[in-house]
Amino acid sequence: MIYFLTLPEGAGHIDLFISRYDRSYGRRLVEMTYQQLLQRGVAPPGAYIFTDRDRMNPYQRRLAGAIRRRILNAGPGFRVLGDPERQLGRLELLQRLTKDGINDYRVHSLENLNPGSLRYPVFIRIEDDHMGPRTDLISSWEEVVQSIAGLVLAGFKKEQIIVIEFVETQGEDGLYRKYGSFCVGAQIVCQHILHSSSWLGKRESTIRTPELVIASDNFYHENPHADILMPLFEKAGIDYGRVDYSFAQGMIQVWEINDNPMFVGRNPRRVSKINKGEGFMRAFELLDADLPSADSLPLALDLVDIQQVVHG
Repeated sequence: MIYFLTLPEGAGHIDLFISRYDRSYGRRLVEMTYQQLLQRGVAPPGAYIFTDRDRMNPYQRRLAGAIRRRILNAGPGFRVLGDPERQLGRLELLQRLTKDGINDYRVHSLENLNPGSLRYPVFIRIEDDHMGPRTDLISSWEEVVQSIAGLVLAGFKKEQIIVIEFVETQGEDGLYRKYGSFCVGAQIVCQHILHSSSWLGKRESTIRTPELVIASDNFYHENPHADILMPLFEKAGIDYGRVDYSFAQGMIQVWEINDNPMFVGRNPRRVSKINKGEGFMRAFELLDADLPSADSLPLALDLVDIQQVVHG
């Protein structure tokens, strides 16, 4: 069995995957929250995928890390993917990719932001959500300050707000292409190319002509970027998730890696002629294919565990 551990607000992606592609997959894939796992009191043998690091506060990450270590040390009947304590957050990852010469754009926290630090245009987003940009492209310091003030008034903490420099990825045909590819353990599985006339490249603005749908389906089959994507997941400390990226002048530009990605929207438009679920299931099945039988692991925590989390 493969168990996907989420926070309550991140639950539902695996159920949608099963509903869309094949309900028999539910015999192999189980999604539950961290709380539900603790309420069970035991962890059955299998592969466990720890997700939702970006949604966690520091205490949640530490406690999830304590649970992870117990399962990791339980013996050969268990396998663990994901490490909420070790993997990089969005800001850390994007800043590292810029430092390593992979991304051509910079990402700024508010801590060191000043009028001379930005290369315009820029946009603003929230580090720990997956809602995309919170502004249009901004071309002046005054607009940056006003936009930040609006987000603070909307209830966001200053630590959540990041300013991202725009990099042009429009193709010669006038379209923007946002690629999405999964890492599932040691496998790269392509999901889609979103074609758009907008730099935002969201699902709702995707152009779905027959030719572009075929291009996206071919991307799934051909898996052309596996060799350059796996090192990116390794940099991030993520062995389950989806990287969203584009290309600028032939060089990859990474937008984010989501460790609890959606496979399909809640109201999907069925335009692809292929069952992409099969490719994902082949990768999932490798996660527990060689695990020996084992007894369930008791998961009762004691006060010492909680004290260690609180006091770090």
